[in-house]
Amino acid sequence: MALTQVAPRSYLTLVNDLWREVGAAGSPLTTTVNQTGEALRLVNWIHDAELDIQNLWVDWKWLRTTLSCFTPAGSNTGIFTTQGGAISAQPLDLAEWDYKTFQILPPGSSYYVPLAVKEWQEVRHEVFDLTDQAQPWRAIVMPNNTIRWDLTPDQSYPIQIEYRAQPYDLKADNDVSNIPPRFANRLIVEFARMKYGWFENAQEQIGLAQL
Repeated sequence: MALTQVAPRSYLTLVNDLWREVGAAGSPLTTTVNQTGEALRLVNWIHDAELDIQNLWVDWKWLRTTLSCFTPAGSNTGIFTTQGGAISAQPLDLAEWDYKTFQILPPGSSYYVPLAVKEWQEVRHEVFDLTDQAQPWRAIVMPNNTIRWDLTPDQSYPIQIEYRAQPYDLKADNDVSNIPPRFANRLIVEFARMKYGWFENAQEQIGLAQL
């Protein structure tokens, strides 16, 4: 028997799953936008439950992303991304860097080598010679998560870094969570059901959600 992949359920579908599971009043929602009363609470509970799950742990595998980029030649700040060829200080969805994964590819080599990583407060009293251009040997993570290279790169060096992405924030009816759907389809609804139970003081709903 061929295995079928679990399809992700949209924001609106998850809200209506919650509406059906808790036996809420009214009819199924046709949109998550501009709702009021209990319908708005259902929408918010699904929205908040999805974010709560993603923020439970910092090392969820689905939030890990590998960034392949280049150092900007002649500048010791920023990274040269592969997206549109634009200079960018950091990925738009960056939550935090994984310091153990910084790697650089030396000229003529087929293998990446590790880069040392320090936070700015650890090295702020050091003297940096920004006129010395060579292959960087260390990355310095600034307080705003931007990167400064030590030394100033004399060319564009390939870089690989893993980072934790920010949780995806559901907004539109057809948005889907980046939590793997085999977990998300039920887990989000059950987390939201607990919120419903706490609000309504409905212990049976909380008990069902915890099964």
